Amino acid sequence: MFPITNWDDLQSRLGRLDYITPDFLEATRCCLPRMERTHTDPEGRIMLTPEHHAWLRLGAGKSRIMVVGMASRLEVWNADEWPQVEVTGRNTVTRPAADLEYDRMLEHLMRAAMATPALPGAALP
Repeated sequence: MFPITNWDDLQSRLGRLDYITPDFLEATRCCLPRMERTHTDPEGRIMLTPEHHAWLRLGAGKSRIMVVGMASRLEVWNADEWPQVEVTGRNTVTRPAADLEYDRMLEHLMRAAMATPALPGAALP
């Protein structure tokens, strides 16, 4: 999760990538439609959509999350999976191949975006 100013800068960087290359076309078609804005409730809690619940594998007795501050963003993890992530740096829980491919493409897209120079006054480092 990104604060809106950081997300706007990231979107700007993504918009300046070379979308003609097949890798970026595939990554943007896979990743960008899944990204969505969320909001807080009147008490300041982050609202997770049903899609977030499915992605985090919540429900059926798994309803706890771990919110981790990562400099310019927050990461939200299934609390049962967090100990492995904390040790290995990666989520090693068995997940569908499509989720793993999404992770790979998202990482590729984010690396490319962060390598793109920021516009003057942008929020991300």
